[in-house]
Amino acid sequence: MTQEERDLMIEIARCKGNGCCSTIRDAQHDHKVFHLPEPWNGHLSCSDILFVGTNPNYNAKEVDFPQDKDPNNYITDFFDNRFERYKKSKPRKNNFYNRLITWASWILNVERTTALFDRIASTELVHCKSHNSEGVDDCINHCYNRWFKKIIGNFNGKYVVLIGQKARDFNGLIQDLQSRGKTVVYTPYGTGFRNIKNADRKADILRQLKTK
Repeated sequence: MTQEERDLMIEIARCKGNGCCSTIRDAQHDHKVFHLPEPWNGHLSCSDILFVGTNPNYNAKEVDFPQDKDPNNYITDFFDNRFERYKKSKPRKNNFYNRLITWASWILNVERTTALFDRIASTELVHCKSHNSEGVDDCINHCYNRWFKKIIGNFNGKYVVLIGQKARDFNGLIQDLQSRGKTVVYTPYGTGFRNIKNADRKADILRQLKTK
């Protein structure tokens, strides 16, 4: 991780937001532990693919997730090496992270192995956690304008995968990515990925790539 990435990661994770962020930050007030905003996961500048979702889901069972009390080096290690820890944790077959490397194998046209975790990164348009995207609409413009261009400026890979309609339809996002020379692919998220067969999703992604 470069020093620029490290500084940006801490800046995002320590973000207190502003007035428009109050709804999404309040979404965690029913829980005893406040999870910090999630900057990105993986080795951003070294990745071939960046997956972009809407916002991270709050899960109280993530007891190791960074909190305000944690030092900066814990925060950067957690997010930068999140996929490495996941590989060692005997991941569930249908876990969402496993889907990411399946999709990555199609895009890169390589065998699907856990080594692909070294070639992907993931981020969100809104970095604060909530349940069912609560509060996202109130702060998505602020969060995108404040952070996304800085994040994408540190991503040197070719492919950006937009997950879900909110990401795909966000005003100006696809045009901005294309102006940076990125190849942009869309795939459904939420209930969508549970209802789409792998063969159909793969065919759709490969069809999009052929038109680029």
